[in-house]
Amino acid sequence: MEEKEPQKGMRLNKYIAHCGICNRREANAVVKGGLVKINDEVIKNPATKVQEGDVVKYRGHIVAPREPKVYVLMNKPKKVSLQKEDNVRKSVLDIVQPKYEQTLTAIGNLDTMDVGLVLLTNDTDLIEKLQDPSAEYRSIYHLVLDREFGVEDIIRIQERDRAGAAPIQIEEIDFLHPEEDRREIGVELLKGGALQLHTLFQDIGYQVEKLDCMNFANLTKKDLPRGWFRNLVHKEVVLLSHFSS
Repeated sequence: MEEKEPQKGMRLNKYIAHCGICNRREANAVVKGGLVKINDEVIKNPATKVQEGDVVKYRGHIVAPREPKVYVLMNKPKKVSLQKEDNVRKSVLDIVQPKYEQTLTAIGNLDTMDVGLVLLTNDTDLIEKLQDPSAEYRSIYHLVLDREFGVEDIIRIQERDRAGAAPIQIEEIDFLHPEEDRREIGVELLKGGALQLHTLFQDIGYQVEKLDCMNFANLTKKDLPRGWFRNLVHKEVVLLSHFSS
């Protein structure tokens, strides 16, 4: 006896759940209640397979599964840009994007020669919130300047609320190794980012020779070597969720 080939497609209850209408168990009741149509035909069997090209409606409105949200943390190395640039050999998207079906966006303003944490995601709400110049979230940077940093300049910088045209809010700034090398500075920001730090130090006569983002929106480098990337764990996604709420 010839075996039937398994029907392709996605079960209707799973399809409805992936549209964000309800969970999978509730989707059974939704379908059995006659609230769902496939190609304008009411379907009451939750196991019916939705095929490619089918038009599914819930309460008369066309619905489609939402793209799963992806959150990737990368420890960016030197000579890698955030976005594709003609004069740069490689971008973080060249490295990360091939591993994911979803179209990712890199958040932040690290320069090509800067290193450290970069968040990549397809969560448009989160991207919009974090890229707003007035957004407030904790980030920590380690800087190496072209010359020793003067104690009096700490006060000058702490009093500034803008870097160029962009707002900046410094929570803490101090020497990393005051007895060894006063070119190394640690800066904790609540508002602003790498670009603003470059501008800020340049305005008072210093060049930032090295910038390393150690903490981004409370995400850390723990167990993430330079050049590597990983998916955020559930706890970290929850931590970020209030930014897009």
